[in-house]
Amino acid sequence: MDEVENERTDDDSWGRQEADQDERSPLADDEVDRLLSWARARFPNQRQAGAVIADRYRLVELLGRGGQGSVWHAEDQNLGSVVAIKFVDALRYDHSQLDRLFHEEKDALVHGLRKCRGSDIARILDAGQDGEDRFLVMDLIEGRSLQELVEDLANDSDPARAPRLERLERSVGTAENPENDLYRGAVRYERAIARTIESLLDSLAAVHQAQIVHRDLKLPNIVLRPGGKPVIVDFGIAALTASQGDSERLTGTLHMLAPEQVRSQTTGRDPRIDLYQVGLILYALLTLREAFDPHKGDLVLGDILQRRFERLHVAAPWVSSELAAICERGFAQEPNDRYQSAIEFRDALRSWLNEQELPRWDPSRYEVLQMIWADERIERVLARDLRNDVRVFIETTGESMRARCRQDFGFVTRTVRALSQVEHTRILSYRDIAIDEEGVPRVVLKARAGRWLDERIERDGPLEAPQVRQLGIDLGEALQALHNSGDGLQRGHVHRGLDPAHILIEDEGERAALAGFSFVKPRSNVENSMMGPGADGEDPWLGWPRYPAPEQIRDKRTDHRVDLFGLGCVLHRAATGQDPAEDQQSGAHTIADERTLTKRIGKQPTSAILKCLRREPGSRFGNAAEFLAAWQESRFGTGSRWWPLR
Repeated sequence: MDEVENERTDDDSWGRQEADQDERSPLADDEVDRLLSWARARFPNQRQAGAVIADRYRLVELLGRGGQGSVWHAEDQNLGSVVAIKFVDALRYDHSQLDRLFHEEKDALVHGLRKCRGSDIARILDAGQDGEDRFLVMDLIEGRSLQELVEDLANDSDPARAPRLERLERSVGTAENPENDLYRGAVRYERAIARTIESLLDSLAAVHQAQIVHRDLKLPNIVLRPGGKPVIVDFGIAALTASQGDSERLTGTLHMLAPEQVRSQTTGRDPRIDLYQVGLILYALLTLREAFDPHKGDLVLGDILQRRFERLHVAAPWVSSELAAICERGFAQEPNDRYQSAIEFRDALRSWLNEQELPRWDPSRYEVLQMIWADERIERVLARDLRNDVRVFIETTGESMRARCRQDFGFVTRTVRALSQVEHTRILSYRDIAIDEEGVPRVVLKARAGRWLDERIERDGPLEAPQVRQLGIDLGEALQALHNSGDGLQRGHVHRGLDPAHILIEDEGERAALAGFSFVKPRSNVENSMMGPGADGEDPWLGWPRYPAPEQIRDKRTDHRVDLFGLGCVLHRAATGQDPAEDQQSGAHTIADERTLTKRIGKQPTSAILKCLRREPGSRFGNAAEFLAAWQESRFGTGSRWWPLR
């Protein structure tokens, strides 16, 4: 439905003054607006409830009035059905547009939309003329528009509050599928919105398949049925994509116009205009405000051309960065940079939604035996899996990271699932992952008997040289397996959070095993994205690890060598009992206690640790294999006391 305009209700002095001005042709858009407002105020009762149009349609009530005309609820007296009738304001169109809409393309549009049977669209049923009135007859859709939904939801200050989610759930009809809910009693806000737009794009794909472009998609023109399905309404300025008509006068809703429409000053017939508008609708639903201010009049066109809008991660920081990227690509500035079809746009949303699907966490399945570790980054408990009668470690993010983890748990869960393919004796085996009632993933790892390295150092002091040597070998092999896991573009993962608190020293053989995967990322994503907050296109930033590499702090591009820096920090602590000192210039733990290291483990392994701790990634070992080669060749110990590698 069209947005309802504020009508002019003052005296007719404006009309008299305007009538005295010189005649202008053609009329500018602002002149058309003022003339229409004056005419409506002067002749408010030209159409009244009860009037019969074209000897067939009886008007029931005015539903709304917008930039292209007014819409009425009416009854089709021939068929006994209810319909919507849109009366077109002729001053909004040139003669060629009216001739096209009501003569040249009328039958083709009606036939094309009828072919979309089964899709959620309001079809054009008829088009005609009654005296001077030209009108379209369309399906009348019962429900509430997305405009009404946004206005309702915007009354809450916090988009994650349960009352808002419950209202949204009722609106989009997801309450009937509680098995998909991520919180008790409500779905997450962005997931519900993504489902709604996914359904909308399904319908739009059918419209485009019929060679029709809508050209006026906006919040008021999407109506939610009582069951929650979105329906596209008001095909008043729709056109056939195959017809020639790019020179027709620009028509549409100003703040929803695509940049190419503004530049050419023509309405256009490219289906990617519709996709641009769907992207803007998704933005409005996620942020609860329009990307481009609808109250700025013609000035909004400059904002559209200059792409001046508040980025989604700023306007709605609670929204997943991956969903934000999908949305902003939807209304990219250049048509070739957008999704090229409604199907492609829909599939991007569907893929994101599928990545979010996880089983619900069942706390009754596990008996918690002991809290092992809890800090701002990670929490770990020892538990018994009652179903399989085995001991497991259950890891989840710490309190300070949970909000961000909830925001991007699709990324987290996809990454952790990929880790299930990593099989190595020096990495704790992945068993399961599920989503808890707060929307945070819980990762279940197979437990082994032993003590965590930090606990071991705190109780017994630094490790002896043979133990440090074996620790370096075990962790080097674990990182080599981690970095080389998988295949194709997603080959390998980067741990990013090496920490003595997440390294288990097994009782049997005193061998090390790696855990603590809260910061892990696919290796390809790390190497091609910015690590720090606020970078365009970045992957989720879940907080600072214990030993951030200098390039992480500097917001530089990072790769697997951040793990080699972390490895150096861990080995330094294992050998000396202390973390490397923090370098004030870089803010990272780059300053080693070289004297103590040399005294305890020897010159050669100390040199290997110092190389791991270098500020610039290019000065470190190139990969875990290079580190292992140097570490295994090192002589451990001092003077006559050294331990060759067995």
